[in-house]
Amino acid sequence: MGARGKIWVIFIICAGVLLSLGVFWKLESFADRAMAAEKITVYASPSCGCCHSYIDYLRENGFDADVIHTDDVAGVKKQYNIPQNLQSCHTAITSSGYIIEGHVPAESIKKLLRDKPNVRGIALPGMPKNAPGMGDGKGQFPVVIIP
Repeated sequence: MGARGKIWVIFIICAGVLLSLGVFWKLESFADRAMAAEKITVYASPSCGCCHSYIDYLRENGFDADVIHTDDVAGVKKQYNIPQNLQSCHTAITSSGYIIEGHVPAESIKKLLRDKPNVRGIALPGMPKNAPGMGDGKGQFPVVIIP
């Protein structure tokens, strides 16, 4: 094979690699958009300031989040059988049926929606300092599974 033939082979290999990377990037981008487009309904007290800050946080992270104001948030937790030791100030339900209890970071929600584990949901119990909607959202937060 001559020099010109070798150049063509290298060109074709490079083009194939670039095309493969482009397709992979598009698939990843599509998956992220699909996850972020999942509707999340948050049940919260109308007087809860951090709940509304958390809803803003969800929207800023690409989620379609809405709120149902209720004075009976405890009743919502009872309806979804959320263990008392996992409860926080608000409860959210995704359109695919997962429970998101408390100020769970967006990355944890995205992982839940991407991996689709056989669990009822995830929770960030209590009201940890600096959790999303309660501060800068920076830090390690002990997200747990709701079995």
